[in-house]
Amino acid sequence: MSDLEEDRLEAYLKTFQPLRAEPLPDVPARGAKFTFPFAWAAAAGLAGLMLLAGVHDWNARNGEAPSGIAFAPGTPEQGPLTMSQINSLLAKADSLKAGLDEVAWRNRKVQLRPGQQSALAVLGKEKL
Repeated sequence: MSDLEEDRLEAYLKTFQPLRAEPLPDVPARGAKFTFPFAWAAAAGLAGLMLLAGVHDWNARNGEAPSGIAFAPGTPEQGPLTMSQINSLLAKADSLKAGLDEVAWRNRKVQLRPGQQSALAVLGKEKL
């Protein structure tokens, strides 16, 4: 661009005046309005659910089996496997493979008879 064109463009831009924005129209609010009794009923229902969940959790933590869940007879519930238990099992094992097998099958209820293999062991064999 030449100097003359730049000067004209600059003069034109200096005369720019933005238009004033029109005010937004008033629109009535639509949607669900929560009434006072509904809010109290929702809060009471939520409090009841929290109380029921707390009682259920309290019973489960104190050794009572939740309704509908039965444990097999003669198998004590050992609880979840913790990292300290895994570390001690791996430290006591003869080899890493034996330790990992002990960790993986610690809660196994059914023992295989001699000469039998589990499907997982058969599928886990590497084919070279």
